[in-house]
Amino acid sequence: MLCIGPFGNCGVMVAKEDRNIGSTKVRFGLFEFDLSTRGLSKQGRQLKLQDLPLRLLASLLETPGELVAYEKLRSDLWGDTFVNFEDGLHTAVRKLREALGDSATNPRFVATVPRQGYRFIAPVSLPQQVEQPLPRPARHTSAFYPLIGALVALGMAVSLLGWRAVFKRSDVKPLLQTVAPLTSFPGNQRSPSFSPDGRQVAFAWAGPTGDVLHVYIQSLDGGSPRRLTNDAVPDDFPEWSPDGSRIAFIRRGTVYLVPATGGPESPLTEAIGSGLAWSRDGSLLAVSDRTSESALVGIVLVSVTTGQKRRLTTPGASAMDEFPAFSWSGQEVAFVRVDTTVSDVYVVPVAGSSPARRVTNHGEPIKDVTWTPDDRFVVFGARGLFRAPVRVSTPERPVRVATSDDNALDPVIWHSAQTGRSQLAFARGNRDTDVLGIEIGGGGSAAPAPVRVAASTMADHGPTISPDGARIAFSSGRTGIEQIWVAGADGSNPRQLTFFESGLCATSPSFSPDGKRIAFDATEKGSRDVYVVRAEGGGMVRLTRQQAANAQPSWSHDGAWIYLRSDRSGSGQIWKVRADGSEPTQLTTGGGYQAFESPDGKLVFYAKERGHPGIWSVPVGGGPELPVLEAARHNAWAVASGGIYYIDYDRADASTVPVNRFDVATGRTVTAAKLPVPVAHNVPALAVRPDGRWLAWAAMVDRGSGLMLVRDFRW
Repeated sequence: MLCIGPFGNCGVMVAKEDRNIGSTKVRFGLFEFDLSTRGLSKQGRQLKLQDLPLRLLASLLETPGELVAYEKLRSDLWGDTFVNFEDGLHTAVRKLREALGDSATNPRFVATVPRQGYRFIAPVSLPQQVEQPLPRPARHTSAFYPLIGALVALGMAVSLLGWRAVFKRSDVKPLLQTVAPLTSFPGNQRSPSFSPDGRQVAFAWAGPTGDVLHVYIQSLDGGSPRRLTNDAVPDDFPEWSPDGSRIAFIRRGTVYLVPATGGPESPLTEAIGSGLAWSRDGSLLAVSDRTSESALVGIVLVSVTTGQKRRLTTPGASAMDEFPAFSWSGQEVAFVRVDTTVSDVYVVPVAGSSPARRVTNHGEPIKDVTWTPDDRFVVFGARGLFRAPVRVSTPERPVRVATSDDNALDPVIWHSAQTGRSQLAFARGNRDTDVLGIEIGGGGSAAPAPVRVAASTMADHGPTISPDGARIAFSSGRTGIEQIWVAGADGSNPRQLTFFESGLCATSPSFSPDGKRIAFDATEKGSRDVYVVRAEGGGMVRLTRQQAANAQPSWSHDGAWIYLRSDRSGSGQIWKVRADGSEPTQLTTGGGYQAFESPDGKLVFYAKERGHPGIWSVPVGGGPELPVLEAARHNAWAVASGGIYYIDYDRADASTVPVNRFDVATGRTVTAAKLPVPVAHNVPALAVRPDGRWLAWAAMVDRGSGLMLVRDFRW
């Protein structure tokens, strides 16, 4: 027998004469790595690299996206041999990065986790020949070897021998399958929808010029895409009607219908949130909307012939429901309920005969949901594609499906009742934002050039500025999981402050008034909580421990209190706690999402709803909740000297987006700065120095995706 894992401690054995039964190659970027021979190639050209860096790569590829500790690397690379471990490991990492064209300060493949180890952060593709992966033993590996030997003796073809990476995220085996590109055009292709015959996919794409999203149609057999819509504003979320005659889509808050062959468009109804879905008989569309100005944003059923609306779901005060999907029986609708930074999938009967039921407890943002053809599971996108059972009393741990790629989202399933065949399409995306800074209020004739404070190939956002203006803290996904970092205001000397190893991690940092501590929120093991860490690093303390979503912390002017959003009372409200987490006090009762104290310490300003404009105020000790400003939106405003600063997305032009300052005392609004486009949406995007002389914001650098296809999907 011969072990063909990365090295001798693999958990799968196979007879030597059978080692070529299936491919043992994995792919990342332009590179391909053969796990059995430890050969590395780039676009088909073999690269020359010493054995130690290649074994290091094999070790990192066992668990892509996860931390590989120093001690494990020492054991994997040298075993019991005594060596100068640190120098040897650093040399191997340096040579591997040179071969990959990687950078230690701005990594695309190998990220350093200071004082802990390394992490492989690039998406990894499985071999195209995969049919069914072999389960990894969870504990008793010794009992597993005879089983593998028996399977080999029976002649079973195995394609993933020795590669265990995808099994470590869950104790339940992932359902990985053959994935092939469907589109590979420049820019962003997303929101796929199958035609009823399964031969075409409608999707949203900004086209070769990358200017505005339109609806396109692509044949699964190849060829050039056909453009269906032509308006000057973006079109998104196309959905094919069950009879194949029409495609519904959303354009700037309105649902339109257009013939699938092209022709005049007709408006049907409004849609505030994302996504829409046809009922199985084609008589209804499910959309994310409100039925009145005072109503919450939930799932609404709209008659395609009359436009009449019927509310199906009612979320909590700080939540909204979006991404509806009808079950194959047509009797239920699955949807995503978004509350603060946490979202989950719910299911509700179309008849409205019972309340919505939560079927996931995933702890990460969810992007779109679809049903398996037997209506037993939902498949959703959340840092990868996952399957969760629907017919359970409490949510169960989801299982990864189709691909190990953490950038997979927007799943949709097609099924033929006649043949029993199913297909899965999804988008493989990336979102790259940087943090920039600029001086404001200087009175000069020319606007100063922005300073790039935080930049990587991953998302950098959520800036907060120290009181003295010398430092900036931010959230960055450059190590594979979002962590809190701190740097000089000019971007110098970036340092990682948090080292979470799983979950939707650290976001929304906030400097204390003395500049010594940073509060932030993070999700680990499904629970969203507020933490505090020293600005110099270390000393991290968890402040909240309730079974609730606790997020969006900010400090009082004297540093004694921390304001946060919490749903511990049953709905999202603004609370305050002592800086040690004690004396929790609820400030609002009418809903609250994100809060900042006024400079004089008398009022707390807060955004009331996610996705809905408006700033309100409440006294620091509680009292009347009063509207203050209509224009500002959550995650895009700040309080500093001179008033409330906010990004005015609605008044952006082709080249700039204004940041306005609202004087609370006088009610006067002036333009404080103009930011170059594009400015990021839907992430913590703005911070202003307490003296109102400098601001930082999140700028969109690159956002693209291509469509992928599983032609024979099994669930």
